[in-house]
Amino acid sequence: MKLIINKCYGGFGINTETMKKLVMAGDPAIRKMSVQEYSGRKNFQEDLTDIGDRFYTDPLELCAIKDGTVYTPDYESLRTSEILIGMIEAGVNVNTPVSKLEVVSIPDNVDWVIEAEDGLEHVAEVHRTWS
Repeated sequence: MKLIINKCYGGFGINTETMKKLVMAGDPAIRKMSVQEYSGRKNFQEDLTDIGDRFYTDPLELCAIKDGTVYTPDYESLRTSEILIGMIEAGVNVNTPVSKLEVVSIPDNVDWVIEAEDGLEHVAEVHRTWS
């Protein structure tokens, strides 16, 4: 099984160009919602930056907006997105200034969990712990 982890201090995330590509490809790891659902406001045009192809993004670049629909990643699903895995393996820059995403392979049928320290991640097999 292949999955994506962040290999630098910072956090797991994708840049806005990658978000646009995933939206246009119909990747199921991208959630769709209204501006009202996303922000609690009916409109937040004044806060947006044009990122091309009739897409806009919020100041923190956490979402992409097109034609009144907000697209935001489902980060758990994004980790196993076949489209994003293909992009990373092809050498496409999908990273933000605080992410360095890499594809890792783990054996099938392993119960896994992502563990992180300040955003630097690794994959671990689930086991029992007590404290």
